[in-house]
Amino acid sequence: MPWKRSLIGPSVAVALALAWWSASAVVVPWLIGAIHAGRIPALGRLLAGRDRVPLETYLADWAGLVQDGWFALAALLLTIAVVRRTLRRPVGAAGSGAPTIGYRDAGLLAIWLGLLAGIGEALYLGAKLLYLHEPVPGYRPAGPNAIWMAPIGDVGYFLLAAGLLLPAAALVRGRRGPAAAARLLVGGLLALALLVLLSQSGTLWWWSAALIALGAAARLSALPALALPALRPALPGRIARLSLVRLALLVAVKGGDRLRELRLQPEAGAGATASNPNVLLRVLDTQRAASMGLYGYGRETTPRLAAVAAEAVVFDRAIAPAPWTLPSHATMFTGRYNWHLGTDYFTPLDERFETLAEALLARGYRTGGFVGNIGFGNRAHGLAQGFSRYRDEATSPGAIVMSAWLGRAALTSLRRRFGDNRDLRRRHGETINREFFAWLDEAEPAPAPFFAFLNFFDTHGPYRVPALPGPSFAEEGGRYWLRTGDAANYSATEVDQLRDAYDDAVRYQDAQIGALLDGLADRGLLDRTLVIVVGDHGEEFAEHGAMGHDNNLYLTSLRVPLVIRYPERVPGGVRVTAPVSPRDLPATVMDLAGLGGSGVFPGSSLARHWRDGPANGGPDPVFAGHRDEVSVVVGHYHLLRSGDAEELYDLSIDPGERANLAAERTTVAEALGSMLDRVQIDAPRGERAAAP
Repeated sequence: MPWKRSLIGPSVAVALALAWWSASAVVVPWLIGAIHAGRIPALGRLLAGRDRVPLETYLADWAGLVQDGWFALAALLLTIAVVRRTLRRPVGAAGSGAPTIGYRDAGLLAIWLGLLAGIGEALYLGAKLLYLHEPVPGYRPAGPNAIWMAPIGDVGYFLLAAGLLLPAAALVRGRRGPAAAARLLVGGLLALALLVLLSQSGTLWWWSAALIALGAAARLSALPALALPALRPALPGRIARLSLVRLALLVAVKGGDRLRELRLQPEAGAGATASNPNVLLRVLDTQRAASMGLYGYGRETTPRLAAVAAEAVVFDRAIAPAPWTLPSHATMFTGRYNWHLGTDYFTPLDERFETLAEALLARGYRTGGFVGNIGFGNRAHGLAQGFSRYRDEATSPGAIVMSAWLGRAALTSLRRRFGDNRDLRRRHGETINREFFAWLDEAEPAPAPFFAFLNFFDTHGPYRVPALPGPSFAEEGGRYWLRTGDAANYSATEVDQLRDAYDDAVRYQDAQIGALLDGLADRGLLDRTLVIVVGDHGEEFAEHGAMGHDNNLYLTSLRVPLVIRYPERVPGGVRVTAPVSPRDLPATVMDLAGLGGSGVFPGSSLARHWRDGPANGGPDPVFAGHRDEVSVVVGHYHLLRSGDAEELYDLSIDPGERANLAAERTTVAEALGSMLDRVQIDAPRGERAAAP
């Protein structure tokens, strides 16, 4: 059969597009609706949690997959079109050179196809991150650096694959001749390249993509133009051209970062002067207050923060607005609750509302963000708005390894199977400190005050940290990783081991806070800097039948540290016992920095708790939300609502939230419930308000 007939033609492409459209727009949404309504009980398990998750959520998730499917289909058809056009031109005499296979041939083939696959990955990542401004399904830590790192990672994996194929090719050569051996090598590497390209969007199951890749590679490898003798003379030139493309990707990404920094510079005379303090917002990711010596924990896990308490205001009951990273950060940046923002796993913080970084940049502050949580803290999730410099990715060898799809799919599975759960892309606190001080020192003497956001990720699982200052709480070989979920999956010994490893991470993180404060003091900046240390959410260790976070709205998941130090305007040695929300941090910063009173951001300055004392009208309500669950803390009561079910706890006698009093204290439950009803419709979802 001629090669033109062996490839997908235009009519087949149109048929594929129509089939995908009909399935995605009609058939699958109907099927989702039928399953959600319980009309197909046999498929009910496909929609986990359909009893509490609305149908619209599943349809929205499917719409996102459909979009990726169109990308995948377009990429496949474009690739086929390019291949067909390329194969019309001979790339060398088909009979030139004997079809023998050497290490040079295998290496050049691997580099060529690895670069092709890697550049395909890079283009997909670029479209998602830079054009659509969306997180990448299946690869939340992806950032712009992954665009130029992916081709490097793929070349390494393809070289490894070539090394594995060579013995098989030698065996085939002895039985079926050199031509069959060469075809095996070319076809095997081509199948791997197609698998990488087909798997980018996550729309296809890996085994479906593998079957398609193997079938296509079997047909393509039979084409004369893809025979090894025809490819051999052209490979060096093709590799050189693709290497230039990869270099262009590197220059584009790094150049884009530099242009961003130049564009987002404070304007002279924008408002901030030497009288305005620097602002340092240090967010401790997954840091629960219950495991800190500062808050009465039995282990001395936070000696440096405890020392800072004598010079600061410590809030004993800070309640995070959400039990996981992105919505909590989004609230701390905008002063708005997540039911007004809508951030979710693949829904970033959009640009409708002004962030604290944008407000301070507009008022003459230098802005820099340095992030340990590369999964949800990266710029694809919208948290980089207003930061001239934003470091959210690791550029280590481990990051290159994981930037390619093959590394994420294969290596992660193998490492977990052998019990190695360290994160190859981990950015520890000392790295965050080092990047911050490098940025800070670039502008000495500082032309303007700075606003720096530092996200520490060391208390997020897996709880594996560098060398600790002193003996470890955890035993060597103990469990240090977990998966968020049911505590019944863990033995009591495993829970204890995880808590021990977590406590080590808390102590390491505390030491890095100390190193940060020491560095500011050495530069003469500490007392000129408004320092805020806060957690974004807590962590569960089987207290309510769950492990990890993003499970529920009990205080083990919501109660976080909050410490504010600024000797000029913040008293030392003060403990605030009233419940407060980090939602008020933007308003607090604007107030304490002397940049505007109420109205710049929603919420109220936390300074009211030491300036005015207890509010005359009673304690302020503090809200939190998690998907279809909401809660409110007022005084010593905590009401949780999930659907129609409510739980009420009296924290003054039941701090562990064990006895549900909703049925007994109905008047309190109704009063707090009416607050929840009002707050969910209380804020606008409209366009960004103009800064005053």
